[in-house]
Amino acid sequence: MNLTIDIGNTLIKMAVFDGGEIVEKLLAEECDTKLLDGLLARWPAIDRAIIASTGGRTAPLARMLRVRAVKCLEFTPATPVPIRNGYDTPETLGAARLAAEYHVAAARQDPELAWKFYDLLFARRADVLKDGEPAIVNAAKDAGLNMKKPAADVKRKDVRAEVDADIAEGQRIGVQGTPYFLINNLVARGALSSDLFKEAINMALQAAPSGQK
Repeated sequence: MNLTIDIGNTLIKMAVFDGGEIVEKLLAEECDTKLLDGLLARWPAIDRAIIASTGGRTAPLARMLRVRAVKCLEFTPATPVPIRNGYDTPETLGAARLAAEYHVAAARQDPELAWKFYDLLFARRADVLKDGEPAIVNAAKDAGLNMKKPAADVKRKDVRAEVDADIAEGQRIGVQGTPYFLINNLVARGALSSDLFKEAINMALQAAPSGQK
């Protein structure tokens, strides 16, 4: 039997395969030894696993599985694979790029409503990925935005340039997924609890020069 694990930005998605059939699916915020041992107890025939992470965070789970005699194949951005980017327009990166451009355009109309729009995009991300621009426009309308201006601004070169600049900055500092936070020079990845954020902020304050606290 095979186990696949996709380490996402906020959730870890797991599926157990028996031949070509999925026999169990799991979603978890984190995968600890208790969860993993429970899964292997239910499916003791699991002997192979694929672990994928765009953030490159496969090693801890791979170690846990190998200790339990499960062979692992890890996929990270550094893994060489014989495939290429097949986007017809790779510079747009699909709906995510378009949503970012609409958010920049919305912020020029009303920054407060733009953040409401932002929240709706995340809440409706399945619709955005499935339907693309119509779902993005519906979210903007539901946020209370007057769509005449954002619909025009989203086509402007300076809006695209702002998104390009954000992407370039993210690539420069090594961002490979969201959520991703920089607290001074301290990197925080994923949907962290408020306690962990407080700890990270305190660490950054302690490390900052006295005149910058």
